[in-house]
Amino acid sequence: MTRPRAWHALLLLPLAGVAVWLVERGRTVREDPAAVLAALRAAAGPALPEAGAAGATARSEPSTYNRDTLYEYIDGAFRPDTKKVLELLSGTQLYGTE
Repeated sequence: MTRPRAWHALLLLPLAGVAVWLVERGRTVREDPAAVLAALRAAAGPALPEAGAAGATARSEPSTYNRDTLYEYIDGAFRPDTKKVLELLSGTQLYGTE
């Protein structure tokens, strides 16, 4: 590996210049946080439409669930063939390493 030479430093000078420019620009262009907050409050942001305009009733009752009909049990236990799974995982069939 060769030692860094003077022209290596010349390659880094533009990068250092851009970094200094970005730091200085960040210090001078920063907006006042209080002004930003005041503008956000004045804009009031997006608002949801009224319930009637959206096709909803003004107030709806929360849904209730019966504990007995909350889900339907399906007897479908998954039981893999352990010998086949071990064969696949160990590679005896895939790579022919029996």
